[in-house]
Amino acid sequence: ETGPCAYSKPRSRNTVPCRRRTWVRYRRRPGPASPSCGVRAALLARPGHPAARLIPAIDTADPRRAADLAARLLGHCGALKCGLELFAAEGPAAVRAMPAVPIFLDLKLHDIPNTVAGAVRALLPLRPAMLTLHAAGGQAMLAAAREAAEAAGAERPILLAVTVLTSIDAATLAGTGV
Repeated sequence: ETGPCAYSKPRSRNTVPCRRRTWVRYRRRPGPASPSCGVRAALLARPGHPAARLIPAIDTADPRRAADLAARLLGHCGALKCGLELFAAEGPAAVRAMPAVPIFLDLKLHDIPNTVAGAVRALLPLRPAMLTLHAAGGQAMLAAAREAAEAAGAERPILLAVTVLTSIDAATLAGTGV
């Protein structure tokens, strides 16, 4: 369902701008799981509002600090990123505690194809809008993850393959033989 032009204010906090300069309204789901259905399209498109393209990282192991950051960022970004540090400290509860915005799970899954597919299936109930995989796992692992994600239908997360970590420089790559 769409609303007014992107240059006017949204009617509720459950509204995000999308490419056609309209607001895409998503229904708030029962419980704290994050929405991704109508918002997936807004994340894939070039949204009309610059703030919708922002995905700040909630990189802390402290659940109170994470909740405070998420609450302060609500309405100023298009999604929130839950990284490995928070997920390792709090598990799925970290995602469930996030406000009703799209969640980018940056876990960089990397293992044998069957294990990564199982991890993707285990993460689907959290309804992440985006999920990272490490491309070094190979084409078979990426295909297995995609197949597992497709089980969610329209609710499936956008899968992003990470090729090289930002912390790795040319010397580090050379040291690994690349």
